[in-house]
Amino acid sequence: ILSWLVRPPTDQEEKNFLASKVSTKDMDLLEEEWEKNPQVTIMDLPAIKARSRLQETKLQYKDIHQYSTVFLALVKEECEYERKIKESISIPSVSVNWEQVGPITWIAHFKTQATEALRNLSLTDELNLNCPSEDFNHNGKVVLIGYDGSVALNFVHIPEPPVADLLYTVKLVFDPTPYKRQQFALNDFKNSSSNLTSPLIKDIILGKIPETLEKENIRNIGAFKIPGLKDLNQSQISAIRKALELPFTLIQGPPGTGKTTTIAALVYKFLELKKGPVLVCGPSNISVEHATRNTALTGVNVIRVISRKLDDIVTSVDDVTASKMVFKLNTQESRELCELQTKRSNSPLTANEASRYENLRDTLENKIIAKADCICCTCDTAGSKKFNNLAFPVVIIDESTQAVEPKILIPILHHSKQVVLVGDHCQLGPNVMCRKVEQAGYSVSIVQRLLQLGMKPVRLVTQYRMHPA
Repeated sequence: ILSWLVRPPTDQEEKNFLASKVSTKDMDLLEEEWEKNPQVTIMDLPAIKARSRLQETKLQYKDIHQYSTVFLALVKEECEYERKIKESISIPSVSVNWEQVGPITWIAHFKTQATEALRNLSLTDELNLNCPSEDFNHNGKVVLIGYDGSVALNFVHIPEPPVADLLYTVKLVFDPTPYKRQQFALNDFKNSSSNLTSPLIKDIILGKIPETLEKENIRNIGAFKIPGLKDLNQSQISAIRKALELPFTLIQGPPGTGKTTTIAALVYKFLELKKGPVLVCGPSNISVEHATRNTALTGVNVIRVISRKLDDIVTSVDDVTASKMVFKLNTQESRELCELQTKRSNSPLTANEASRYENLRDTLENKIIAKADCICCTCDTAGSKKFNNLAFPVVIIDESTQAVEPKILIPILHHSKQVVLVGDHCQLGPNVMCRKVEQAGYSVSIVQRLLQLGMKPVRLVTQYRMHPA
């Protein structure tokens, strides 16, 4: 071995490790350790492995304590890994063009060639702009992402107008909220009495699946002609019938087989049988928007609940989005809220006005949510304080194969008695950033695990999107 290219092994290394296999997992551990300590060698691998070992996920768990302990460690590790990655990204010497779009609102436009650093950027993320020479250090919300690397940030209430022709440092801002809500759900699951979900659903989550699930004998199930939707095919009707009868159902829908239509029809039938209110969730805002739009077609009282981060984004379901409906109610409180909103967009509110504004928004939004027959939101949003005192006997989760287990747990822990998981385990699985956590089994969805344990899905088979060939 050329010593200037690769260090020759020491006598001890040659004796102990020359004929040993080094797995990719071992390489990953060494590379992670080198970031902190470049002097680490393969001889230190046993100690590194012992120190960084994560308990792997299981097919079955003996109790809720074991389940929660395993997943709490994985959520924490994934959270810290993403924090480290995001907080390490810094793009120096960025030229910014400022555009004033309101009395106290500015848009910062910049373009960066470091597209790799911002490749996972999405609308509503926050970026920090820092210019020490002008004492400028503020977070802005991403409102535009261009294919050419251009980004636009929205800033409100900047004390001084930004100075032109300066160079800024751009940093990502890490938001731990989704991970906190997963941790809260796991702790609630571990510490709660059984009323957060039925004992049977709790057992199924732990992997203790009964040989046969007891069917509910539903009379007067009615016709499957749903207002506003196209005629359902036989596999969709079978899936809906099974979901109405069973306490826990897996519906597998390959691309183009009408999963969203099935969900909308299922919501309609559950409400027709007086089993509501129904909570419909998904891991992404896109999946939830589709479900909301289709469910609204049936005429049921459906409301979408969103994070405050999404308030400025226009969607096709704004007319049934609670936080946007609060400004259009014909009530004294709604009119007062509109006045405060107008004032807020022109100048900063006083402390009392800001408190009143937030209280009015929360109160009106909670009233809208309380009257709804069906709520649609992301799995993460189902863990917000808006849902603290709400019970949903029926929980339907779309794209459930694309979410990690603790995320799926959040909506289920709202006193559910029937759960329907819709998705396709043959498509993309959950997105996990940390290799160590992925290798511990965190990227295996609950649907995959239940299928491995022998739970049979009901499959949608009629293809609407693809060519017959």
